[in-house]
Amino acid sequence: MEIKHLFLNKGWAGKTLSREETTARLNPVIHSHCALNHSHEYAVRSLEDRDAAEELSALQRTARMDVGKLSEVVLSAGGVPFNGTEMEPEDFDLGKCDSDIVKALRNMENDFEKLLHAELGIEHQMRTRAILDAVLKNTRMRLKYVRELVLRHR
Repeated sequence: MEIKHLFLNKGWAGKTLSREETTARLNPVIHSHCALNHSHEYAVRSLEDRDAAEELSALQRTARMDVGKLSEVVLSAGGVPFNGTEMEPEDFDLGKCDSDIVKALRNMENDFEKLLHAELGIEHQMRTRAILDAVLKNTRMRLKYVRELVLRHR
């Protein structure tokens, strides 16, 4: 653990991102999360494995709330959060067979996890870091399940 986190138990008394920088950094994260959510919705509609589809649907409730939390951070920073209105469900096609769909989801979740991890290396304000940590935790839960699906649908 870094000394600054030990010293202040989470935060940092030094320089953190400005409100404008927070908006500029979080909007691409929100965009990626929205694309990931649309991809999960495609999987829920398309998977023949209906048990897996139901579990993914349950996980999506939290994922949608995570987008809302990230959007609230942008709003509280005085910015305008990405809202995903130009994204259409038909723009997301992960394949036709369960194997292709779950592999595509795994790859997207892996990429999103890396994006979040990189973002946590930036000097965000404490509240933003806490929300990014929570989103990362939820992402890892989804990723764990999707990895299990990949193994099941080989």
